[in-house]
Amino acid sequence: MLENLFNLIKEQGVSDIINNPVIPNEQNDAVIGDATQSVAEGFQGVLAGGGLQNVLSLLGGNQNAGSVSNLLNNPIVSNIISNFTNKLTSNHGIAGDQAGGIAKNLIPGVISSLISKTNNPCLLYTSPSPRD
Repeated sequence: MLENLFNLIKEQGVSDIINNPVIPNEQNDAVIGDATQSVAEGFQGVLAGGGLQNVLSLLGGNQNAGSVSNLLNNPIVSNIISNFTNKLTSNHGIAGDQAGGIAKNLIPGVISSLISKTNNPCLLYTSPSPRD
């Protein structure tokens, strides 16, 4: 699961991470790892606090739930953005405003993709293994 999330963030993060001059190329995988960890920790924290219904509501939401403006107003997503911003500043020395911009651009897109994949199970299996 974390590998799939890492790959999704890597796909979504081309402009925000990989092609971003603020992030040195040798730190790309570490930054993607921190984003992956932030998303996973965000959902785990909500679930550990008894927020299963909140996670299900976010991931199984209506058509407008995945819009960037709605996601930015969601407390789960806001917490993930904040966590990732803190990791960018503390682990990679990126200025707070730049880190916040990266997180606000990347995380809602990742969550939106998760919502799409959750609502369309066929998308969960992007590369099925061949069967004999």
